[in-house]
Amino acid sequence: MPGNVRQALGALAPLVGFAAVTAIVETTPADVWARLGRQPGFRTFASSRFRRVIGLLLLVAGLVYLAILLAAVTPAGGFEIDFVAGYRRASLDLLEGRSPYLPAQLNGPFPAHGRYGWYLYPPVFAQVLTPLALLPAAVGAILWLLIQALMLFVATWLAASAAGARRSLDRVLWTGVALTFFMPVHEVLWTGNVGGPLALSVGALLLARAGDPGRDSRRALIAGVLAAAAAVIKLAPLAWLPASLRAGGALARGSLLGLAALVVPSLVLVPQAWLDYVRVLLNLVTGDARYANNLAPAIVALNLGLPSSFVDAVRLAAIASTIGLLLVSLRLSRSAHGWPAAVACAVLAGLLLPAALWYHYLVLLLPLAAFVWVRAALRTRAVLLASGALISVGMTVPPLAAAGAAALAVTLLVGLRPTAQQGATNTAMPIGEPSLA
Repeated sequence: MPGNVRQALGALAPLVGFAAVTAIVETTPADVWARLGRQPGFRTFASSRFRRVIGLLLLVAGLVYLAILLAAVTPAGGFEIDFVAGYRRASLDLLEGRSPYLPAQLNGPFPAHGRYGWYLYPPVFAQVLTPLALLPAAVGAILWLLIQALMLFVATWLAASAAGARRSLDRVLWTGVALTFFMPVHEVLWTGNVGGPLALSVGALLLARAGDPGRDSRRALIAGVLAAAAAVIKLAPLAWLPASLRAGGALARGSLLGLAALVVPSLVLVPQAWLDYVRVLLNLVTGDARYANNLAPAIVALNLGLPSSFVDAVRLAAIASTIGLLLVSLRLSRSAHGWPAAVACAVLAGLLLPAALWYHYLVLLLPLAAFVWVRAALRTRAVLLASGALISVGMTVPPLAAAGAAALAVTLLVGLRPTAQQGATNTAMPIGEPSLA
């Protein structure tokens, strides 16, 4: 059997296994779960104190792993990949009147992965980071890590709150466990990439219309501002704005306010940097995106050695899916019941839109998964866990991460579909307290 075929089958095998597990869970009668719940080993999990101890142990294990990872990558300069070498350097260059973009970025097409120290985002993000850039590099990097960790926690918390999760100590604990065991979170933190603010925007958008508070609520206004800020920080979240604008009310006003408040002053202060960004963006789009760790569907197919005709078909399917997701997002955005699904479609479209989908981008799926988890049945929770586990296991094996991301995306869309249709009929299950019945 050719090596590329074996690789393709190896990537698909976990999905087949997860499908089998899901089928077993779906077809298992309720009385079987009830009998299991009476067995000594399973009965122990009925104790909230025992579950709390397990959660605490898992959280400590996840934090220890993160500390070990940081200690391992720091001597090799890993901790400086994005924030120190890229964002901070660009911010200081702007302060000194220089372009945040290096000559090699302006002179012609360059690879999607860029180079060490290259800044690939609009100038306004570097300007926003000025207070951190003025600090010593190590201090700024640590503060950025802590700020991002807080943003990721808040993003997940807001998403679960939007679905109706109750506040509790157990919820705090298991939210921390979810964050520490989802490996894209680790990559965001140790590289210093920009996943924290983007995930926070997703969580705020999910909460914006929870319980249908009215189109002019303050949280909708804040969510609109954050969505606009995400689109200004990084181009792909522009896919989120059409739904926010079509939703109208405070969401639309917040989006327009956020765009104006960030872009207009930045254009006035550094007009040349924005002209440079246009050139950099064109050079980036025309550059090479063929990397082993690129999770874009077409590149994954290419790296598996599949025929070029198949790779081209996957690329066209990804483009068509992006357009379809955007159209569905627009259609659902007018309804408060359809809003979570509209947000999910927009986020997935933003992930498929670029030619490069890096591993840490998958952190945007975590708030969506938290929302679905709260209202999900046991079988859906099992698939969420399996998909997330496959992503985490695939941290160093891109085909596995891509398969897990695809499975998670489908699970999210399926899980959110009843929300768009039935809205308030959904009921929340407690965080960290799944029922076996």
